[in-house]
Amino acid sequence: MLTEEAFGPVGGACSWTELADEAIVRDMAGTFGESGYYHQTGRPPHGWPAACKLRQRIERKSVSDSIRHIVTVPDFAYAQLTGELYTDITSAQITGLADFQRRQWSDDILDWAGVREELVPAIRSDLSVLKEDLATRWGKVTLVSGSHDQYAAMAAAGLVKDTSVMLGTGTAWVINGRTSRPLFDDRRFEIHPGADLHPDCCGFIITLWQIGAGFDRLLSRLGVTHAALPGLENSLADANVPQACVKVDLGAGALEPAGYMKIILPAIVVLPGLILFARYPEVMKLPWDKIRPDADKGYVSMLQSIVPIGLRGLFLAALFGAIQSTVSAVLNSTSTILTVDIYKRMLHRSASERRLVLVGRVSSVIVMIVAAVLGGFIGRLGGSLFLYIQSLYAFFAPPFAAVFLLGILFRRINGQGATIAVALGFILGILLKLYVQFVPSHPGWLEPFQMQAAINWAFCVVVCVGVSLLTPRPDPSQVTDELTVNWKRLNIFHHLGATWYASVHLWWGLFVAIIAALILVFSGLVW
Repeated sequence: MLTEEAFGPVGGACSWTELADEAIVRDMAGTFGESGYYHQTGRPPHGWPAACKLRQRIERKSVSDSIRHIVTVPDFAYAQLTGELYTDITSAQITGLADFQRRQWSDDILDWAGVREELVPAIRSDLSVLKEDLATRWGKVTLVSGSHDQYAAMAAAGLVKDTSVMLGTGTAWVINGRTSRPLFDDRRFEIHPGADLHPDCCGFIITLWQIGAGFDRLLSRLGVTHAALPGLENSLADANVPQACVKVDLGAGALEPAGYMKIILPAIVVLPGLILFARYPEVMKLPWDKIRPDADKGYVSMLQSIVPIGLRGLFLAALFGAIQSTVSAVLNSTSTILTVDIYKRMLHRSASERRLVLVGRVSSVIVMIVAAVLGGFIGRLGGSLFLYIQSLYAFFAPPFAAVFLLGILFRRINGQGATIAVALGFILGILLKLYVQFVPSHPGWLEPFQMQAAINWAFCVVVCVGVSLLTPRPDPSQVTDELTVNWKRLNIFHHLGATWYASVHLWWGLFVAIIAALILVFSGLVW
């Protein structure tokens, strides 16, 4: 808000729904750098902060000469009650004019915005009593230094540093948390760190704009307006809603069930085919080019001959439902990558939520059309779709598997090594395919896609380690004990289960034993 000397408002306030022009945002990014501004203010250059809006108003000469103070809404309330002007670091940070790590106004940003430092209030960086027994229309009150609403909610919920987070819903869907030091996301700028009023404590806010956009669409489809929401809220006033933070405890042994499901998966995939050939052994006597079409009809043939009539529709519905869920999951993940990782990160960092939603929808449609065209080509080329899928897995999986494994086991791995390893891994995968396809004298052992995947994986491990050792170390916050193995402390033995039957050692060892037994049985080494 802009006020005159006696704290009366002058002109319109800078609303959080108002955005500055793209030219202003680009000038800010060019002046400070996206990462530089992000590390000062906790947010990347965008048209939302007051810094950009003030710069735009000053350039357009729409700021009155009578302006004596620039304040946030809490500061304005304090000034009206006490006649004094001050702010806290969490409120100052949301203006985009403050350096939250130094807990003070940024001279560089103030100069860029054209704001004189005497126009902004002094910053209080701690919790303190401002006025006691202050007479108001509501009686006597005590004023204390306030904070941004999200940080106040963190304090009310009792969030513990580096331990718990809180999901906030309402005007904006957010995840809030407290940390010992600022938590940055230099890749996507999705994490907005800040200074907490508690000493030696920082906070962060992660916006979940997708949920908010989806909620708006849901209200539109239900025919519910935002004006009607208070009535719904009153009707749900007796609902028992938890009012506490959620402690983050992923728990030991969360990944073992996924491994056991992988053991069962081959049986689910192979057994129907074996049942088909056992029931119709004459099919095995046909030429191979005729066996495959009959094998593709195996599931439907089994439904017709084995499953009762009443259950056939249920089985087909389950099949179609599984196919649709897979397609939906792939489309969602693909559109998210194209929208967030490529469009927003590389092409249009200051894109609005509405524009990102539109880009996501368009990319989903394009991906679906491309997939349909590719499906037609695969049908004409012939061959096994299963082999095509496995070949793609063997192409994409080795680089990422190498990076993930090294990221867990080796603290020296950094982003440069991972990026180069993935890029060169893809190139090597293509070269191996071309070599096997077009060089007749290639070794026979190189033809299976598993062998190509193993070579690619080993190559990516060497590249990732080599490049990482030749480039700067990663930031300590990126290689904490919660993310990587600490070989000095061997933190892999912590939180593995309180009892023997809940122990990760037990279920992991049993899983390894089953896998080893299956390899021996089906390798032909035993019989």
